[in-house]
Amino acid sequence: MRTFTNLTFLGTRHRTPQTELLELADRINKSPKSQYDYYFRVDYSIKQLLCQPISTFNTSLSIASVQEQTNVKINQLLMQEIKIDIIYFNVLSKNTKRNSASKSICNCIIELHIGFNFSKNCDSTCQSIEIQRLTSKTQPFGSPARPLSILTLYSSNSLKSNAEFFIQHFYIHRSSKYYHKSVYIQSFYDNRYISAFILDADVEQTSITMTEIDRSLFLIRDGLEQNTYETNSTDIFISFSSYSENNIYLRHVNGRVTLAKNNQLTLFKQDATFKLIMNEEKNMVAFESINIPEYYIAVDPDSKTALILEKSEKKVLTINDLNEKFLFKFNF
Repeated sequence: MRTFTNLTFLGTRHRTPQTELLELADRINKSPKSQYDYYFRVDYSIKQLLCQPISTFNTSLSIASVQEQTNVKINQLLMQEIKIDIIYFNVLSKNTKRNSASKSICNCIIELHIGFNFSKNCDSTCQSIEIQRLTSKTQPFGSPARPLSILTLYSSNSLKSNAEFFIQHFYIHRSSKYYHKSVYIQSFYDNRYISAFILDADVEQTSITMTEIDRSLFLIRDGLEQNTYETNSTDIFISFSSYSENNIYLRHVNGRVTLAKNNQLTLFKQDATFKLIMNEEKNMVAFESINIPEYYIAVDPDSKTALILEKSEKKVLTINDLNEKFLFKFNF
């Protein structure tokens, strides 16, 4: 992940008229566009000395405020002005206190999935340059955030009911339209689906098979190995968890792909994180291991029913350089 620090946000209530913020909140309540040119994951690490009810985060005004301030910060890095939409908004508590009335949060991460398009005046070369601007620097805003760097959230539909949170860090990295989508994974090689038995309490991992009928539903998540983003925020990294069991992931072990419980160890996170390579026009994807570079998930050509980790016979510059056994497609 990239770390944006030394933030100098202007409070939304000072830079945006009340009517404009309320109108933005109303627009957010409506469905965003289904397709964007680019997708990014943005995380705010924030804290508040006085714990706030979790309901503070779950309002249209809060989301509008976060969207507006995030848009300002991202445009400071670009030459071309853009307008972001928040597609996914989630709050992960780092320090939760309970009382008799409600759940309150003091320190948390606000997790966003955003999408945006460039104007028609920005051609493919222009877009490549702009994306490089967003992902080229580890800390584009300098050293840790100053105390005056705040994020304003609202606990009701009134701009008078607000709380200001201190921003500790701001992270951003590339994502895709598949983020947080539930998918069936089908092979281009023989149209079989990935199928797996759900683990019971006493089993740490189990084999998976490729079948024509049975298929397992997976949830696409950001890569478990977060350190990957520190050195590369341009590429897209993902992990696959079982849709029904969030702590069970696809991983590679000894050259085989299995379904296993996340034991939180670094090796597991690396084994369960893959670089996503795409051809969106053909709905064609491939998955490269991050800890064994140039090795990809592939259908075992011998058994036809197992998944293995295998090196491509030739150098891979694009997904079109890969043999069909390395290629898959997502079905929703």
